Amino acid sequence: MWGELSARWLARRYRVNTTSTSRVSREERREAILDAARRHFVSNGYHGTGMDDVASTLGLSKPIVYQYFSSKHDLYLAVLEKAGENLEETIGAVLNQPGRNRDVVQASVRAFFEFVADDMQYYRLLFDSDMLDDVDAAERVEGVTSAVVERIAAHIASDTGLAAPQAQVLASSVVGASESAAKAWLRTSQSDLDIDTASDLIAGMMWSGLRALPAQP
Repeated sequence: MWGELSARWLARRYRVNTTSTSRVSREERREAILDAARRHFVSNGYHGTGMDDVASTLGLSKPIVYQYFSSKHDLYLAVLEKAGENLEETIGAVLNQPGRNRDVVQASVRAFFEFVADDMQYYRLLFDSDMLDDVDAAERVEGVTSAVVERIAAHIASDTGLAAPQAQVLASSVVGASESAAKAWLRTSQSDLDIDTASDLIAGMMWSGLRALPAQP
């Protein structure tokens, strides 16, 4: 649950309260609402979070929050969109770097581990949410996953000469394995298995498989 200290910190950070709303631009306030909502959705889930919780955290009235988001569902989807953008940017930054394909695989796996370990905990919204059965939320998660798979598939196809459908299947495996392994690692004692060792272990397994693929004519 949110403590009084967290509420005061957010209010100070964004300078939002019920008596001095003019100090903050509309975009700044929207970002503040999204940040507060993310923290509540991560901590309490969608069904355990109310618009009152988000508003009171920032010292706002609920009607002000509704000026930015028409419903809790609308707010959740906006937070989910930011989570997706965060993952795409994390993976995209890796794939845009020059280097050997083995380095790209290793860096991609490490990026997934870092995404899961990040304090923002966006991964909880994408992969462990109580809203995964919601049609709109599922579509957004699928869109993010597909975008990441497409980027990785392009690298695999370039390296192996495989046709696009084959490369996409392999890329899906890379994404799925990275996600599952990163979440499993997060549940372990990280003093026994640090992020470098864990991500290198998974990347090594993946690279061994990709390297063994026969060259395509």
